[in-house]
Amino acid sequence: MKLDDKSLGTIRSFLDSPTEQRCIYGLGALYWSSVIGNITDLIHNEGDVNQFLEQEEDFLNTGIIDKVLENPEEILSTIKSDTIPYGHLKIHTVTTWLKETIRKIYSGDKKELLEHDIKNIEIQQKKLDNEIATVQQMRKKLLLKEFSKKPDKTTLSQIDNLANTDFLAYQNMQTNLEISKGVFFSVENRREFVERTNKLQKETAKSEILLSKIKSPETKTALRKCNSQINELFQKSINCLDAITNKEKELDNIKNEESSLTALEVENRVRSELEYLKDLVKLSAKRLRMESCPILRPNSKFFTIKELCSCLDRILEFDPQIFNNERVAIFGKPYILLVPGNGYGLYDWKYNRLIIPMVPQAGDFMTSIATAIIEYRLDVDADKKLLTSYQKLPEQKGTRSMYALRSSLTKDYIKWMNSEYLGFKVLDKETRNWFEHEVAPGKTDIFCPPQYQPFTLSTEEFRNMLKAVEKKIEEIQPKPSEEDLWAACILNYQQGKFKDSYKHINELLAIYPDHLFGYYNLGIIGMKTTHKQDAIKGFKEFMKRNPQSWWASVAREHIRRLQVS
Repeated sequence: MKLDDKSLGTIRSFLDSPTEQRCIYGLGALYWSSVIGNITDLIHNEGDVNQFLEQEEDFLNTGIIDKVLENPEEILSTIKSDTIPYGHLKIHTVTTWLKETIRKIYSGDKKELLEHDIKNIEIQQKKLDNEIATVQQMRKKLLLKEFSKKPDKTTLSQIDNLANTDFLAYQNMQTNLEISKGVFFSVENRREFVERTNKLQKETAKSEILLSKIKSPETKTALRKCNSQINELFQKSINCLDAITNKEKELDNIKNEESSLTALEVENRVRSELEYLKDLVKLSAKRLRMESCPILRPNSKFFTIKELCSCLDRILEFDPQIFNNERVAIFGKPYILLVPGNGYGLYDWKYNRLIIPMVPQAGDFMTSIATAIIEYRLDVDADKKLLTSYQKLPEQKGTRSMYALRSSLTKDYIKWMNSEYLGFKVLDKETRNWFEHEVAPGKTDIFCPPQYQPFTLSTEEFRNMLKAVEKKIEEIQPKPSEEDLWAACILNYQQGKFKDSYKHINELLAIYPDHLFGYYNLGIIGMKTTHKQDAIKGFKEFMKRNPQSWWASVAREHIRRLQVS
């Protein structure tokens, strides 16, 4: 990267005072001003952006400047030599992400972006619908509790009718929005609106009479708060519907049109994307009360693709249900964007991606990935099942703030992935049991790699995959491949064919005796097929090869039960 005198001055200031916040800020700003400035200038002047991305690949992807580091070539060599393919999630560097983003913008991706936005808004609206139903149910419980001693039919009817009154209010709010926008209403539409308004006034009066019967000031306050929340959620829901309508109109307008963007429009779009990414990278540092700095500094411990894949493998192993959610069915799995910067990872809801800064705090790679994953877990949980369940733990019952609850769960999740995975019991008993019930792999199930998990494929796809694998095994006798035998063992197990699974796991371990989780699965499958001694043998061999881990403690529990049964 060619640096001007101002940039060189910024680097000298940093080298003179490497711990001063002002100098770190200046160094970090240097990266973004160089990237955004050069790329937008090239687009504005219709230059070759791809050539720039290739020439400056090292700087863009790693933030390496040779004047800042003593051994830049050695660091670059380490980063490049540790680049490996990853099959479970797509991993982007800054240059691959930029190429893809610019390609989409130039090819006219307005339609795709609008469809993406509509899906996002629909998910948001579904969340709002669930929240409305929850508040309405809470209100009903408060009223039933208040009148539990002497409920009469009229009162019960009024309580049940509150949801209908809410719906009338919701419809009127929609109509009022349309009127304010100047939408044409026929005589019939206006008559319907007036009738509904009159009915709403009568039902609201009945609700007020019901409220006047309540003696407890606390209950009255709680009910008014519920009603206020419902109205706020209604307004948000109507805004979502309005946004969807507007975007659908835009979609209709461009469906039959050829997209033609000017250089200025492309420049503004690319600048906007880079500024948005910059803000997220800064946020990851800000959360840890650090100054963001994408330029790689001396003695920094940095992610390589190999290290990133290793952390992801552990997450997928120890939290196998991560991608078993509705958002995956709509948008697919999130992709990883490894970007120069410091801090822990975060999840970007807008683009369904995990932003991973290259330099995690204190070189704690696993915590950085775990922080991003639990944020993803919580954000895609539309019904808040995970948080609701976690809140019931004795330690969390007094926690009312959602922010505090999320923060506490994040800390426990990090302990789960770091210490509990390695067999160190640092969580209290109730919290550990919760993780083993809500997050961990099933203790009575085999170890299953992500590509063979039941929710990833349909029953028909499972059967076809199993047929193909078993055919390959027959064709390559007497020594089928390790991956084919492993797949045959797991797929048969998932289909409930435990005897066939038992046959394949034994064949796998006979030919490939170093397959670690093969021994664990032999233990589970041996229990399923009543081969008690083989089960004990499998678990013992697994513990011998992997003595300090959560899996080893599960194997130990199974051996204990088998020996006393």
